[in-house]
Amino acid sequence: MRKEEFDNKEYDCLIKENVKALIDHLPPVHVEEKWQEFENRLQAEQQKETNKQISLFRKYQRMFVPVAVFAVVFIIFISLSPKTVIGFKNEVFRWFGQTESGDVVISERHNPEYKQGIFKDLSWEEAKGMVVFALKSPQYVPADFQSPPQINVVSNEYPQSVVVITYVEEDKRLIIKQENILNETNRNTFVPQNADIQKIRVNDNLEVTLINQESTVQVFWTENMIRFNIMTQNIAVEEIIKVIEALK
Repeated sequence: MRKEEFDNKEYDCLIKENVKALIDHLPPVHVEEKWQEFENRLQAEQQKETNKQISLFRKYQRMFVPVAVFAVVFIIFISLSPKTVIGFKNEVFRWFGQTESGDVVISERHNPEYKQGIFKDLSWEEAKGMVVFALKSPQYVPADFQSPPQINVVSNEYPQSVVVITYVEEDKRLIIKQENILNETNRNTFVPQNADIQKIRVNDNLEVTLINQESTVQVFWTENMIRFNIMTQNIAVEEIIKVIEALK
């Protein structure tokens, strides 16, 4: 029979008969059993979450043990020598110290590999990498010097080195020497009879000794255990002072 042959009353009658058949034949439901099953599933899910948290705790506990051991050793080391300075030579010098207020201070400085010998025609970066002290770079040179300087390093005995920066242009010459010193030593400088020697202040806080003899001028001073020596030929004293002021 086709669908269109049914009228609305027949549809309603058919729906009622089917709903009644479903109600009359429903399977029995045990409420207590279903509730117990729900509680069991809930407890299983809660146990999974608890096991997960325990696993994470044990993982971080294993990571914490070596960190704690290192911290204890480090604190013991600091307490045994609170005001001493210790260097570790391993490409970097590190200092562990303590201020008067009790704060721990860790400082470090690059420690290049020391090589003995005489090294010529180096770049500025090469020269810096071959000495254990901080080189000062000439930020100003007289306009007469157009060519790049020649840079040499002389290293005879660790950790001392002499760095020589030489500018030459026709009859003019500018030589800047820097040398680290381990302790204060006596050094004699020959001064010709007809030379003019004087002490002058540069940058208001640096005193240098200047020896002037006709066209040759020599200036030397010591700063932070570094001995500086500037030798010039046919350069005005005013220009030499500018060179010293611009050493950085």
